[in-house]
Amino acid sequence: MNSGDLVWRQLNEASAAIVAYPQISVHGSRVIALLDNGQFLRAFDLEMGALKWQHLLGANSSDIKLAQSRAFVAALSASQVYGFVGKERISSKWTANLDDKET
Repeated sequence: MNSGDLVWRQLNEASAAIVAYPQISVHGSRVIALLDNGQFLRAFDLEMGALKWQHLLGANSSDIKLAQSRAFVAALSASQVYGFVGKERISSKWTANLDDKET
């Protein structure tokens, strides 16, 4: 039963200039958080709050959007797409640059 009690929490880096609120996405037993204006992407265990994996995006952008499915996480900015595969740890990752050239 959801009582509203605090079960776990994570303290993250304190940025001098917060431009965007953290984005949080829950899928199954995993919580994905995009933190510190798009700098960090982290995966936590939903039940215990343990850090499963993290990646420094270095994007420093408030326009990044998150999407995730069972074992895939994507972060999309205006200029790049970041992809991560893996539940407990990252088994594969990639980055693709986007440009505004028409083909």
